[in-house]
Amino acid sequence: MSPRILAPLAVVGVLALAGCAAPSEPVGDALSIVASTSVYGDIASRIAGDAATVTSIIDSPAQDPHSYEASAQDQLALSKADLVIENGGGYDPFIERLLDASGATAVVISASEVSGLMPEEGQAEPKADEEDDHDHAHIEGFNEHVWYDLHSMEAIAEALAAELSVLDPE
Repeated sequence: MSPRILAPLAVVGVLALAGCAAPSEPVGDALSIVASTSVYGDIASRIAGDAATVTSIIDSPAQDPHSYEASAQDQLALSKADLVIENGGGYDPFIERLLDASGATAVVISASEVSGLMPEEGQAEPKADEEDDHDHAHIEGFNEHVWYDLHSMEAIAEALAAELSVLDPE
């Protein structure tokens, strides 16, 4: 094969293998961040840089967070986390269950709450989702898919930067 074909193939191969890497343990004094999905994991990685090790529990867009069954490895990661980013609003209920079970003391950022889009308590009632088989409650009138809103993502990035500054002022 010609070098013009081999070089791009090599780059694609390296990137594909890098995506298969298991989450690593925090290096030295690096903070440990656990995100419910890769959307929030990517934001955390870009903001924290080398100051943190980021683990996304769900890293496949094909996996439905509503019905995700967490593993012991997920619970272990959360128990060691300094900071956890969840979507909240009924989207990734496994995070709350894992945090409760592990007794984790991590700072938790809820994208739904930080977004400012979620109705305040008492303004909207949780309603069972009758349209699908998800085992969670939706908040009537609230779209839990907050990552579609650019201003919400800005607010989440700002909240993350503020929390990281508190956890690691340097």
